[in-house]
Amino acid sequence: MDGAANRAATYFERALALRPSEDIRSSLSWAYHYSRQYDKEIALLETRIATSLRGRFLTYQSLADACLSANDPDKAIAIAQKIADNDSPDLAGKCFLSKTQAKAGRMDQANATYRAVREEMLRRPPARRNMNFVDFAAAEIGLQYAVHGDLAQSLDFLRSVRNELTDTGAVQMTDWVIAKVTARLPGSQEAPPTDGKNLIETLEAEAAENPNNLVPLFKLATAYRSNGERDKEAAVLRRLIAMDGSPKNRLSLIACLTALRDDKGTIEAYESMLAADPASAPGRAADYVSTAGRMDCSMPWPPNGRPC
Repeated sequence: MDGAANRAATYFERALALRPSEDIRSSLSWAYHYSRQYDKEIALLETRIATSLRGRFLTYQSLADACLSANDPDKAIAIAQKIADNDSPDLAGKCFLSKTQAKAGRMDQANATYRAVREEMLRRPPARRNMNFVDFAAAEIGLQYAVHGDLAQSLDFLRSVRNELTDTGAVQMTDWVIAKVTARLPGSQEAPPTDGKNLIETLEAEAAENPNNLVPLFKLATAYRSNGERDKEAAVLRRLIAMDGSPKNRLSLIACLTALRDDKGTIEAYESMLAADPASAPGRAADYVSTAGRMDCSMPWPPNGRPC
C-alpha cells in the first residue's frame, strides 16, 4: 500500500501545481495519510482549516485521525472535542468524539459520550432522529474492544446496543462488527464467499456472442472482481479500454492493478492516462488510488483502527 500511496501523493502534488483546488488538497492529505507521511498530512490539514471554510468539519475529522496515526491521542481528542462543541443538529460531532475516544483507547470516555448522544437522540421525535451516526459510534466502540483483545466485552457491548437500537432500524454497522467478532471466537468459521460461477459463465457467453458490446464486458469485469478473479478482471478492462478509453474504464484498471500489487502495470496505466489527458489525469488517477486504498484498508482484521 505504501508504494501506491507514495505514487498517489506524487501525482497529487503534480496535479496541485497544475490546477490548485480544495478537492486535490483533500485527496493529497489522504495520500499522505496512507503513505504514512503524517507530518506532511497534519501540516496540510492545518493550512486548509486556516485558509478555507469549505469542508472544515471533514477536515477536522481527518486532522484528528492523522493525530491518532502520529501517536498523539490527546491532540486527536482535543480536535474531536472542538467538533463536538460546535455540533450540528444531527450530533455527528459528538458521535465522532465517541469514535475518536475509542480509537485512542479511552473506552470509559467513549462509552459515556456514546450513551449521552444516544439518549439525546432518542428523546427527539422519530422524524428528527439520525440513528445511523449512533450506530457508527457504537460499532467503533465494539470494534476497539476487539482491537484490544477483549472479544467477550466487545460482543457484550454490541449485543446490548443492538437490543437498544433494534426498534430504530439503525443497526447495520453494529451487526457487521458482531459478525466479524463472532467469526474470531474459538470454533467459529466465517461464511464462505458467494459463488459467482453461474453468473460469470452467463456473462462470458454473452460477451462472446456480442464482442463489440461494452455492457456485457463491463458486467463481466465487475463479476470477476466480486469473485476475486482480479487477473481476469484486468484482462477484460484492457479490452474495454481498447474499445472505450474513458476515465471510468482507465480508473477501474488502475484500481485492479493496484489490488494485484502489479506495480509495473499500474505505472503503465498511470502513464497511459496522463498521455490521454495531461491536465487532469494526475488528479484523477491519484484520487482513485487513494480512494481504493481507503476501501482496501477500512476496518482490517485484526482491526487496528488505522490504515494498513
